[in-house]
Amino acid sequence: MARLGIDLGHCLCLCLCLGLGLGLCSSACGTPPSPTAPTAASACDAPYFRHALVSPSYARVGPHTGEVHVVASDAATADLAIAVANTIVIARVPLARLEPAVVLESPVFAAPGAPAPLPIAVEPGFPLPAAGTYRDGAWLHVHHDTGVAFDGWISASARGTIWQPGLAVPPLLHADLLDFDARVDHDDALPVIAHVDDSAATDATHVGDWLHVRSRTAFVRLDAWAHLPVAPPRQRHTFDFQDDTIEADDVRFDHLFDLPRDSCLYAAPDTRAAVVGITTSAVAADPAPGTIGWLRLDLDAPWGRVIAYARDDAR
Repeated sequence: MARLGIDLGHCLCLCLCLGLGLGLCSSACGTPPSPTAPTAASACDAPYFRHALVSPSYARVGPHTGEVHVVASDAATADLAIAVANTIVIARVPLARLEPAVVLESPVFAAPGAPAPLPIAVEPGFPLPAAGTYRDGAWLHVHHDTGVAFDGWISASARGTIWQPGLAVPPLLHADLLDFDARVDHDDALPVIAHVDDSAATDATHVGDWLHVRSRTAFVRLDAWAHLPVAPPRQRHTFDFQDDTIEADDVRFDHLFDLPRDSCLYAAPDTRAAVVGITTSAVAADPAPGTIGWLRLDLDAPWGRVIAYARDDAR
C-alpha cells in the first residue's frame, strides 16, 4: 500500500466489492469502476478521517484542478481524501482515474538534449496532459500558459500520478511589476524564455536598466532577467455614492437541520453501510426522502458526486 508515483501506460480493469451486496465492476477498460469506500474507513473513526488530511502525498482526479490527499495506494487503486463543504470524505479510486503530473522536481530545457537547462524548474504537482509528447522516449514536452508562461522539455522519468511536494520555499513578495518577458541574462540579443504575468509572485533586484527577477507559481520557479517596466500614468476616478440605494434579497433558509461536528456520514441510510466521511463543523442537511430518522448531504468531490447519509439523532 506504499507504492507511490506510479504512471500507468496501459488501461486497468478493476472489480471492487464493498461486502454489502453491492458489486461495482467495469465491463470495459474505457469505463473505470466507480469510487468505493475504502475498507479502512468501515468504522466511524473521526481521528482516522482527520489524519487523512495530514498525508504528504497528493494526486488529481479527472478535470478537478485542485489536489487531493492520497492516504494509501497499491498497484491498482488509491484511497483519496478531501475536505469539502465542512466534511472530510474518503474514496477508493482506480489509478486509471488519476491525472498525470510531474512527480520529481525537474529543470526545463529549451530542446531535448540541450547542454544546459533554462533557469526554469517545474515542481512536483505540475499538471501534464493525458497524452504527452515524447522525444526519443526520454524527453517529455511541457507547456504553461499563465503565471510563468513557457515552453520546453523535461526528463520523461519525472512523469507519474502521485507526488509529494518539494522542499518548502519561503514565499516571494509581489514586486511592483507588470507583465514582462524574461531572458537567461541581461542581454537583448538573447531569446525570451518565458512571459510572466502579475499572477506570479515575483521578487526583483535592480541592476542598471535590468531587473534580476525570481518568480514562482504553485509548481513553477523562474530565476532570470527582465527590462525595467515602464509604469503607466496613474488615473484618478471620483465616485459619488450619495444617491445610491443598496438593496438585498430576502434570505431563505431551505435546510431544516444542522449536523454537529464529527457526525458520521454513511454511504447509505443504514448504520451497517460503509462510512464515507465525517463532518468537521456544523453542516446543514435535509431529511433523506423515503427514510425515517436519516438526513442526506450531496457533496461535490473531485471523483464525482458523493451522496452521504447521517443519523437524525446526531443533532
